[in-house]
Amino acid sequence: MLNRNQPVPLNGPWKTTTRAYQYHVTKMDGSEIILFHWHPASTVTQPHLHLGRSTLDPDGVLSRTSHVPTGRISLEQVIGLLINDLDVVPRRTDCQEILASGLADFRQWSTWT
Repeated sequence: MLNRNQPVPLNGPWKTTTRAYQYHVTKMDGSEIILFHWHPASTVTQPHLHLGRSTLDPDGVLSRTSHVPTGRISLEQVIGLLINDLDVVPRRTDCQEILASGLADFRQWSTWT
């Protein structure tokens, strides 16, 4: 328990932990573009991505079920992909600063990346 008379640590008295993630980027019609997964309790334990049907070349060697290895992906990285590469217009003018700050915190406090 945090003693009210003690100063709060710089990073706060709590730490959140990611146990798994599924970030899905889809078009407005719901068709999948790219999916970032990490579900260590399954048979595929490493972080990976899937290419959505709308992204795949019908003659390509990757299928929708291919698990393309990645490192750990943060939500800030996915949002940055949307803004910087997929032309999603942010609602805030300071979004790059907010994403950079969140990503810096993620990198500083994560136990693995």
